[in-house]
Amino acid sequence: MRLIRTGLDADGRSLVIREETLDPADARIQLFNVPPGASSPPPGPGGALDLGVKPGEVSWLLRRLEPAYCYEMHHTDTVDLHLVLDGSADLILDDGPHQLRPGDAVAITGIDHGWRVGPEGCTFAMMFVGTAPYRLPPYGLPAEGRPE
Repeated sequence: MRLIRTGLDADGRSLVIREETLDPADARIQLFNVPPGASSPPPGPGGALDLGVKPGEVSWLLRRLEPAYCYEMHHTDTVDLHLVLDGSADLILDDGPHQLRPGDAVAITGIDHGWRVGPEGCTFAMMFVGTAPYRLPPYGLPAEGRPE
C-alpha cells in the first residue's frame, strides 16, 4: 500500500511531491487533510474539467474504469482523493506515469493529470472535495506594480 501526493514544481508542472509506503497493520493512518477555504492551484495547459462539485462540497463514489480506458490531461477545481480497490491504472502527470495498484491511495490537488487504465480495468473509491477556483491577485500584478 502506498500514499502518493501530487503538487507543482517551480515551473508549474504536475508531479509527485511525496510517496510513502503504508503499513496496513497501523490502526489509523492520516492520508490527507483538505483545509477550510482550500483553493485550486494556477491552471496548467490541460483542459479544465467541471466535476460539478462546489467549494466546500464533497462527492464520494465508486468508479469502475474499463480496460485500456484513457483520459487526457485535465485539471479540476477539486482535491481528488482516490483509493484503488482492484485492477491497476497509471496516473499521468507532467513528470510521467505513476502506476497504481490495489491499496494505493492518491491525493490529486487540482493539478494537470490524466489516466491510463491497465488491461484488467480498475475500480476506484473516489472522493472529490470542491475548492475555490484559482484567482489572480487584483490586477494580476504585485502591489508595487499596480496602476494608481
